[in-house]
Amino acid sequence: MSTQSLNSLTEAFGQLPEVLAVVLGGSRASDSNDALSDFDLYIYCESPISRQVRKQIISEHCAYLELANRFWEEEDDFVLNDGTVVELIYRQMDEFAQGIDATVRQGQATVGYSTCFWFSLLNAKVLYERGECISQLQQKYRVVYPSILRQSIIDKNLPLLLSVIPAYPDQINKAVQRGDRVSVQHRITAYLASYFDVLFAVNELPHPGEKRLLSFALQHCQHLPVEFEASLCKLLSPKSDDELSSALRFMSEQIETLVLSQMKDMK
Repeated sequence: MSTQSLNSLTEAFGQLPEVLAVVLGGSRASDSNDALSDFDLYIYCESPISRQVRKQIISEHCAYLELANRFWEEEDDFVLNDGTVVELIYRQMDEFAQGIDATVRQGQATVGYSTCFWFSLLNAKVLYERGECISQLQQKYRVVYPSILRQSIIDKNLPLLLSVIPAYPDQINKAVQRGDRVSVQHRITAYLASYFDVLFAVNELPHPGEKRLLSFALQHCQHLPVEFEASLCKLLSPKSDDELSSALRFMSEQIETLVLSQMKDMK
């Protein structure tokens, strides 16, 4: 995206009375982008912007527009005249702030990806803001990783990697025995969501999201399970069903060992 297009979009949305901030997020904000990365722009609002107004602003800059996609959050997805793909995501400021507080201050965890919005906030690049609303929120939550949050994430996710009745390894092994390859892939994805949530919590790092997790962990995690990268490779590209089962068992054992050793050191 050209600087001119970025500045024009920022200026146009920044003039709307509903808009509190325009923020660059995703890999381009955290400087982890590559040639395939799109642009994630977040519009923080105090009230909704009409679709007609959104279309009028965006249409001046794009060759193709998908207005009001709502697969995840409310967003407009489009291709600029220079070929750049942009995801323009709309968030209500008060709801976003409440969600961050519930995670960071209250220690509310989810099954996988518990702290992604916190990471997004901390790494966001402010392009426009009214009254320093995003900058103040960043300052408020740029804190030492809360112990209550770390423990909450571990309590929520670690059992699913081990031996409770709904644990993922048992689900995966049953799917293998049934020959249900779709279910195998689905449950492995869920397993890895909880696995990385635990790993980043142990290392007291906000979760960076769904992309480049292996490279991020290798670069930023001070504490990794034994044979971390090798076991992941075996899990994702097993030579046999037995190797898949063995990789699951080994990874679960090693992440539990890591948790126990780090929790002991922190006491």
